[in-house]
Amino acid sequence: MSIRLSIKELLKLLHQNSDLIDLLFGKKESILTSEILAREEVTLDKMEYLINSGIIHENNGYVSLDERLSTFFLDFLEIGEISIGFIDDNVQALNENLNYYRQEQNPKYVKKIKNTLQKIISITHREIIKLQKAIDDTYRNEANYSIKMQRLESFKIKRDTIIDLIEETEKIYQESKGLLVSIVDAELSSLLHSLRFSLKSDKDYLIEIQNKILEYINRVREQQVLFQKCQYLKELKNRGELHHQTNFKAVLERENLLLFEKRQVLKPRISLEYLRTDEGSKVLAKVAERLKLQQAKPIQDSLHKTIDLEEAAPEKALKININSLVKKFAESNSNLFEFLVRFPYPEALGTITLEDKLRLFIEIVMDYDDALVINHDFDHYEFINVNGQKQKIGFALVYAKQDVYEPA
Repeated sequence: MSIRLSIKELLKLLHQNSDLIDLLFGKKESILTSEILAREEVTLDKMEYLINSGIIHENNGYVSLDERLSTFFLDFLEIGEISIGFIDDNVQALNENLNYYRQEQNPKYVKKIKNTLQKIISITHREIIKLQKAIDDTYRNEANYSIKMQRLESFKIKRDTIIDLIEETEKIYQESKGLLVSIVDAELSSLLHSLRFSLKSDKDYLIEIQNKILEYINRVREQQVLFQKCQYLKELKNRGELHHQTNFKAVLERENLLLFEKRQVLKPRISLEYLRTDEGSKVLAKVAERLKLQQAKPIQDSLHKTIDLEEAAPEKALKININSLVKKFAESNSNLFEFLVRFPYPEALGTITLEDKLRLFIEIVMDYDDALVINHDFDHYEFINVNGQKQKIGFALVYAKQDVYEPA
């Protein structure tokens, strides 16, 4: 007999049987009923109660986690199958609720619009992450050439579909911008701000995914061509025709490849007396530079310093007017980090390094948090370090509250 549970009862039941649920979810496949009953914490009555409550499912002597719970866990952990239909459903729901609000300015439609916007932002990003993981997993682990190619082509179509849905969302936003701006709701304004930047970031990510799919497809095709050639050579060898019908031996002698030769590692011993000489010191310095052993100034130490630039230019004793800088940031349509990176600082301040800009970023976030909107989303900034290497740092997306710094 089916048992209807309240939210409290469901959560309590899941908590009490967390070990069993973890086992069933981790296995992904059904487990013998006898194996479940062999566990100390499971009795026949408890198992029947879990079945009647819809937590687990039994069929022909096998037990599995209920499909609804399994789907929920997969979606929440972002490890399930790609479900583009969720994005499409929410895009259509957004359009419908906007039309309803045009006909009747009812607060319930504003609430539905906000919920739908939040879902579009989170679900779109989640599906893109799942798409990226599925592409990498297919390329690395799928052994069948034909299936691998079909799945990569399928992912390409799904990527194009997500792009179309993002563009449709942007179109709906542009067409309804006047209506949305007229709604006085701080949460809605914040969601619209997040939506614009999230969709732009997602489109950039999808471009990278498209390039990766094409790269993987080309690699698989090259590997297949090489595999077919190796198969043909093996057939000729088995028939004893390899050296008579091909120039296989001549090609190998001409190429003189050492691909399969074991690498010889030489370990010369350098005397300590030599390393103490001037010439030995130069050698040690070169090795240290190559291994990046030179002492670098920790960025953490500099983050706790004031934004006063007197140390950098003591003869001018100049300071950055942070309050004025924050007001200019509020007038811009950018996130705080990108604004600080691109801001044209006065030449009198000299060179403003990336570390200086990071200090400014942290100082502003700490001192002006009431005037800022700090999202849970992150972006990345690429730069070339002093060693000429490309590096990437992550930063939180921080925006100005539009109602704090209004133009006079």
